[in-house]
Amino acid sequence: MNFPWDQLIVHGNWMITMAQIGAPFLVIGVIAVITYFKLWKYLYKEWFTSVDHKKIGAMYLICAVLMFVRGGIDALLIRAQLTIPDNKFLESNHYNEIFSTHGVIMIIFMAMPFVFGLWNVVVPLQIGARDVAFPVLNSISFLVILRRYDFIQPFIYRRWITCCWLDKLCSTCRRI
Repeated sequence: MNFPWDQLIVHGNWMITMAQIGAPFLVIGVIAVITYFKLWKYLYKEWFTSVDHKKIGAMYLICAVLMFVRGGIDALLIRAQLTIPDNKFLESNHYNEIFSTHGVIMIIFMAMPFVFGLWNVVVPLQIGARDVAFPVLNSISFLVILRRYDFIQPFIYRRWITCCWLDKLCSTCRRI
C-alpha cells in the first residue's frame, strides 16, 4: 500500500500548515494535562454522563464559546481578505470555504448550542422544576451535538453549502 505522505500536510498555505502542525500538539497537551491531574474518571462520571440540566447546559455553553472563537477566526480571515481590493491574502477557493464554514459554524454550532444551553439552565429554574422532563434524552442530545462537529468538515471542503449565486458571480470558482 502506497500512502500519499506528500498530501498529509498542505504545503501551499502557511496558515493551514501551521494549524495542521499545531492542532495535534494542542490535543496532546490537553490529554496530557487531564491525565497528569487524573481527571478522566471525574470528567466521565460527573460531566460526560451527567443528567443534571445545569451541567448539560454548561457543556452546551462551553461548546458554543469554543465554536464562537472558531467562527470568529473565520470572520477575521474574511475581513482580512476584504480590507483592500484585489487582495491575495486568500485564494478564491479558500475564501469560499472559509465563508461557508463561518456561516455554518456561527448558526448551527454556535447559536443553537448557546440557546439550548441557556434553555437547559434557565427554564427549569424559572418554572421551579428540579430537573427537565427527560434528563437522559437531554444528555443524549448534547452527545449528538458533539458528533455533529465531526461530520461538517468534509462537507465544507466539498462546497456543500456555498451560495449558488456566489458561484455565478465569481468566474474563478472551481466547479465540483
